[in-house]
Amino acid sequence: ASAAAGGGGKRPLRVAFAAPPGAAEAEVPSDAMSLGKNKSKEAKWNKLAAEVRDEFLHAWRGYKRYAWGTDELEPLSKRGKDTFGNIGMTILDSLTTLWIMDLRSEFDEGAAFVERDLDFDSADREISVFEVVIRALGGLLGAH
Repeated sequence: ASAAAGGGGKRPLRVAFAAPPGAAEAEVPSDAMSLGKNKSKEAKWNKLAAEVRDEFLHAWRGYKRYAWGTDELEPLSKRGKDTFGNIGMTILDSLTTLWIMDLRSEFDEGAAFVERDLDFDSADREISVFEVVIRALGGLLGAH
């Protein structure tokens, strides 16, 4: 039998996800690899995850300060850009990421924008329906 068909003596791949910050740690199955062997790898990934989170927060705060409610931030000019009729595309597109990164207050700000200010009828321009579907609808569904 081939390795692709399950033969060849290969062990099944085990995947583990780290809990979000502040969440309770998950129990490790007794047949899983020892966590002790993976402590340095885990520390490396946790450090990298913290760096990614910090960079995301930097971008989010820049958008919030200079372009809140517009579709995009132009970082060099520090101005918002209307790409999709100023529906706040960055907010919609970021909702799932905010939740996954456990950035609850930022998520709540985005959700409040959706509740109070999101108005697709005000987008009076030609837009890419594909982009709006994958980014706006995707963001809203992910947040739901």
